[in-house]
Amino acid sequence: MKRLCLLFLVLTVVAVAQEQPALATPAHRISNLAERSAAPTYTDLNCAGFISKENYNHGNYLIAGAEAPSATQFANGDTVFLDGSGYAEGERYSIIRELRDPNRNPAYFGQAATVAAVGQPYQELGRVHVTAMRGKTAIALVDFSCTTMVAGDLVVPFLEKQPVPYRNTVFERFPSSPGTVNGRIVMAKEFDVILAAGHKAYLNVGSSQGVKVGDYFRAVRGYDPKRQDQTEALAYKTQQTEDTMKHPPLVTAGKYAELPRRALGEMIVLSVTPTSATAMITMSLEHINVGDLVEMEESSAIPPPASPLQPPTITCSANPGMVSSGGPSTITAIGQSPDNRPLTYSFTASGGRLMPSGAQATLDTAGTPAGPINITCTDTDDRGLSASASTAVNVGVASAAPQASKCGTIEFSRDKRRPARVDNEAKAILDDCALRLQQDPGARAVIVGNADPNERDAANLAQQRALNTKAYLVSEKGIDPGRLEVRAGSGGTQTVDIWVVPAGATF
Repeated sequence: MKRLCLLFLVLTVVAVAQEQPALATPAHRISNLAERSAAPTYTDLNCAGFISKENYNHGNYLIAGAEAPSATQFANGDTVFLDGSGYAEGERYSIIRELRDPNRNPAYFGQAATVAAVGQPYQELGRVHVTAMRGKTAIALVDFSCTTMVAGDLVVPFLEKQPVPYRNTVFERFPSSPGTVNGRIVMAKEFDVILAAGHKAYLNVGSSQGVKVGDYFRAVRGYDPKRQDQTEALAYKTQQTEDTMKHPPLVTAGKYAELPRRALGEMIVLSVTPTSATAMITMSLEHINVGDLVEMEESSAIPPPASPLQPPTITCSANPGMVSSGGPSTITAIGQSPDNRPLTYSFTASGGRLMPSGAQATLDTAGTPAGPINITCTDTDDRGLSASASTAVNVGVASAAPQASKCGTIEFSRDKRRPARVDNEAKAILDDCALRLQQDPGARAVIVGNADPNERDAANLAQQRALNTKAYLVSEKGIDPGRLEVRAGSGGTQTVDIWVVPAGATF
C-alpha cells in the first residue's frame, strides 16, 4: 500500500509539471525542508540504539518488577529484578532489547542480508543500578529510561557515553569530493524508512574503517535510474522534454548516471562498533531514505568550545508543614538539570526519621519533641554535580487522646411492680444525654444495665433495663440506634449507667 501511494504521488507530480508553461529558472532555490537540530542530548546519546556483532549474555535479563504480576512494564523510578550472574551491589547496567524487524517489505532490495552482515540490531531502553542481592536475584532501581522495559530484555554492563560536540559546517549541495569513507544507511531506529533531522540512522561502516564518535557524514543520492528506489525510478520513464522542441536531446539513463550526486542532509556519529555506526541526522534538505549512500566529511570546521558544565537546581517542600508529635509529613524534591542529565535524590533531617523513595521522603515524627525539624533535599547528576535546598516541619504537642465519660445514672428501684420501667426522673437524665449526643455527631453511647443479685431473674432484668433506656433515646429523642450499644453490667444495683464515647476513644 505504501509503494502504491508513492507511485500515485510521483505520477501526479510528473503529470502536473508537464502541463505547466516553461518558466525562467531562478538563480537560487530556497527549500523549506532544510532544518538543523541541536547538539545531541543525553537522551539522544543513550537511547539511539545500535547494530553490533558482539555476543551478549542471554542469561542476564530482566525478569520482573516489584509490582509483578500486575505490572509488566517498567520505567524510571521502578524497582526491577534481574536474573543471571555477575551482578554487584552498587554497579550500573544498561537494559537493551534484541530486535527483529516486523516489516514484511524491506526498505530497499537486499536489506535483510545487508543488516545481517553488519550485525544484530539492538534497542537501548535505559539504565539501572543494583541496590541489593537476594540469592541469585539482583534487585535494581531504574535510574533512567528511554522507553518501557519488559521481562526478557537483556542486561549488559553500563558504559558511560561522552557528550558529542556539535559543529556548524559548510554544507555542499553537490559535493566535489566523494568523502574519505563511504557506506550506506542500512537501517533506522524503530524501523523507520524515511528520515529527517533528529532521526537515528545505522550505517554499515564502523571503527574498522576509521570511523569515530563525533565524525560527520552526509547522505547522498545520485541520478542513475538503476540505483533509485523502484517507485521513484518510474519518473525516468516519462517524457523529459517538451513536444514543442524542434531538436529535443536524447536524455538516456547513462546521461543521468553521469550527473553529480546531490547531498540530502548531514549526520553526526553518536557511537561506533567495528562494523557499524549510529548517527543522528542534524540537518536535512529533503527526505533521506533508508538505503541512501553516506560519505564521511572532512573535519575542516572547528568545533565550538565546550559549554561549561551546569549543575542541577532543586526546590524542597513539606506537606503538611506542621504536624502533631507522631504525625507524618511528605517531603517533595523537584530537581532540574540544565544539561539534561539524570538525577538522584537524597534527604537529611535534624530530627525524626526519614523514609526516602525517589524524589520524595516521608518524615516520621514519632517520639520527636515539639519544635522545628530542618530537612535538606539534594539532587546529584551522573557527573557528581549537585544542588541542595531546605524546608522545615514544625512539630507541635500532640493533643490528649479523647476519653469516654459518664453521662448519668438512672434508678429503677422506685417502681416495685415494674422494675424495668423508665420513669420521669430517668427521662430527665436521658434528655441531657441525648443533647450531648446531638451536639457531638461523631460520639456514641454505651448503656450498661445492672441488677441486684437478689432480684428475681436478675440477669434478664439488667438486660431489659438497658434495652428500655435505648428505646427511649431512639423513639423519643431520635438518636440513631446504630450509635447506641447495650451491655449487661455487674454493678449489683438497680441502675443503668450511660457513657458517652467520643470519636477515637475506647470503652
